[in-house]
Formats: sequence, C-alpha cells, structure tokens
Amino acid sequence: MIFHTMRASAARARKHVFAASLLALLVLLAASCMAPSRTASTPAARAEPEIPYESMAASIAIGDPEKALAEYDASLKEQAQSRQTRILHARLLLIAGKYEEAKGELDILLAEDGKDTDVLYNLSIVAGMQNQIPAQKEYLRRVIEVNPAHADALAALGDLALSENDAAKALEYFRKALESDPANFLALRGQGAIFTQNKEYQKAVDVLSKAIEAQPDYAFSYIDRARAESALEDSRSAIADYSKAIEMDPQYSWSYIDRGRLYIRAGKLDQAYEDFSVAIRLDPEIFLPYAMRGEILYQQGKYDQAFPDYQSLLSLKPDYYFAYEHFGVLLYMKKDWAGAQKEFLGAYKYSPEDHSLALLAAIALRREGKAKQAADYLQGVLKSIPRESLYYEVARFLMDPASGEFALTVRLNEEKNKALRARMLFFLAEQSIIDGRSRAARDFLFEIENSGAPSSPEIVLARWELDALVGRE
Repeated sequence: MIFHTMRASAARARKHVFAASLLALLVLLAASCMAPSRTASTPAARAEPEIPYESMAASIAIGDPEKALAEYDASLKEQAQSRQTRILHARLLLIAGKYEEAKGELDILLAEDGKDTDVLYNLSIVAGMQNQIPAQKEYLRRVIEVNPAHADALAALGDLALSENDAAKALEYFRKALESDPANFLALRGQGAIFTQNKEYQKAVDVLSKAIEAQPDYAFSYIDRARAESALEDSRSAIADYSKAIEMDPQYSWSYIDRGRLYIRAGKLDQAYEDFSVAIRLDPEIFLPYAMRGEILYQQGKYDQAFPDYQSLLSLKPDYYFAYEHFGVLLYMKKDWAGAQKEFLGAYKYSPEDHSLALLAAIALRREGKAKQAADYLQGVLKSIPRESLYYEVARFLMDPASGEFALTVRLNEEKNKALRARMLFFLAEQSIIDGRSRAARDFLFEIENSGAPSSPEIVLARWELDALVGRE
C-alpha cells in the first residue's frame, strides 16, 4: 500500500462532534432571533416597542452580535421590556459570548417563573458553553419534566450522552426528539454520528442529508456526510461535499486533508498535492499533510522536493514509522549515511519481517566506512533471517565481502524471482563502489535498471547511483 492513512482517534472524533453540536446550538439561537416568538397583542394591551429583528439577525449572521445588542438596546431605550424581549436579550448576550450577563438575566426570569422551559433551555446552553456539565444536565432535566416532548432539550441530552460514549442512550434521546420535531438539526446530526460510528454508513448519509436540508448553512454536516460517503467508496459525492464545506469554511484545514485523500484514491495527484499544500499553509502544525504531500513527491521521483516534507513530518511526529523507510532513502541520497542507517533501523523495528531493511542499514554503515559495525550488526540479526532466503546470503556477503561475493553471485544467478534478484544486486553494486570498482558497479546498476523491477528502496537507490556514475540528469 503506497499511501498510508490514519483514522482519527475516538477521543478526537468525540471532541469534534461535541464542539460542533455546541456551535449548532448557537446557530439555532441565531435563527430564533430571526423569528422570535411574540405574544399576541390585544386592543387593551400596550404596544410593544418596535425591535429591528431583521437587522439584528443580519448582524448575527455576519458575526457581529455586539451590533445586534446595540440595535436591541437602542430600540428599547427606557421602555419597559416584556418577558419575551428579556429572553431575546439574554440570547443575544449568549451569542455575544457574555455568558455571565446572560445567566444573570435568565436567573431573574427563572425566579419569576421556575417552569419556563425557554429560560431553562437557554440556561442549559450557558452551562454547556461554560463546561458546567452537571448544571447543564439539571436544566435539561427540568425542561423535560415540564415538557417531555421538548425536542431541543431531548436532542441536547442525546448529545451529552454521546459525549459520554453512551450511544444507546443518545440514540433513544435523538429518537424521541425527532418524534417531536422530525427536522431537529442536533438530533439528526447526532444520529448521523452514531450511524457512522457503528459503520452504518448509508443510514448516516440518509440522516445527515436531512440535517443538511434542515440547516444547509452548517459546514460540518457536509463534512460528516462526506466521511460516510467516503466509507461507502462514493468518492465523487464525498469530494463534492468536502468542496461545499470548503466553500463555506475555507479556513478549516481538515477538509482539505480529507478531500486530498480522496483525490489520491481517484488518481488526481495534482489536486491532492494542492489540497495538502493549502492545509499546510492553514495549519503547519498538523503532521498528516506533510506525510501525504511528501509521499506524492516521492512516488513522482521528486526527491529533493520531498525531503523537507519528510523532515517536517518527523519533526512533528517522530513516531510516524510509515515514513522511516522513505526518509532513509532520501538521507542516503544526501550521503547522510548515519541518518539513513538510523531510519532503516527504525523501519526494521516496526517491520521485522522485511529483512531488506536490515541490509540497507548495514550498507549505510559500510558506506560510512564502518565495516566492523556493519558486520557486528548483521551478526546480531542473522539468526532472525531464514537461512534459505536470499537475504541471508546477502547478509553474509555484507559481513565479509571478500569471501562472500562468489557465493552470492552464484545464488543470484540461480534466483528465479527477477524483482528480488534486481533488488539484491544493489548491494553488490554498492560494495563495488566502496571497493572503487566503478565499472563493475555500473554493470550491476544497468542490469537493475533493465530488469523492469517495481519500485522499492533498492531500485530507487540503484537509479540514483547510476545517474551519479554516468552523469545523467
């Protein structure tokens, strides 16, 4: 497998769902300002002050809740406020991030009516935004006590259960929420998360499509649906959803990373390269786009360009062992023999069945002039290499080239696996270079090139050595 992908940990995925759900609540709050509930007026009732709801909603939509608050205050001035306008004011404070002020306003309203579900629900949001989970649960419990069919409270309880990894309880809350409100955004997204977690990807796509229909301006719904579509190998739909999410939120780097992976799957390496480059510009501290872009460059033979990406990758994530082998090759090309040996040894630790990595570590030591260390190292690993294998014969050769070359040559001539023979010829070529026999080295390297063997560390390095020996560009 050329391109290695990494799945997000369960903890990271859970954090994403919870954070996205809190943001979804704020989206819903903003929507509530667009269509606030109004008490019916009677001929005897004093007229409510005119509040510029549309202008306030527009201010919230462009991310300026302070302006919405100012418009609200200007519209009321010294006039007495109804209960509904006071709730609206608390919501505006909440959207503006003024949690303590919002709570103070809501506490006064709750003292006047302890069973007001609107107030209780908004208090639960304040508690949630302040990470006061027990208080958030208590407010939601009180909402359900008064109104067991309160869809938003049920959905919020489901989200909390999901954040605690109780998917069964969460699913039940979401089911009840959707019975009351089939278009409840938070419940639909929660169901989508559970279906994805359970690998019920088609169900996830279906329910997330409903969430998008309910709230089409929320980028993470498209991202979540794209992940389910990707699992169904529907790359075209997933790329379209990631593209929509990027259009809506161009600063979220993971959309580019995930879309780039899909471009790789589709063989569109130029588009993938560009997506990983954008992700790196947006967040240079994420290791994965360096890994993906570096491997694209490596597979394209652009080794000098790939080198800094592998450097950055292993600086950010030193235990990313998938990269050790290729980085060892790149260091070898730079004649950093000690660095190459270290990387090959690291790769061999994680792939102990791939004995060619031990041989590459040994030849790097010999290129560095440390023949005794190479022999001592191979003596230590020889017992783990099958005696009947060609790797064993090459290891014996590298321990003592003078006495082992004839036996290795005979064995190579008998080898029926042409690709393996070409790879092992590389070690004869390298030892010939060390011994100053450049003509013999060229013969071996030309034979490797003409073998048509598929790419491997030995074949890549053989081509590099041949280019250096014959002066090819």
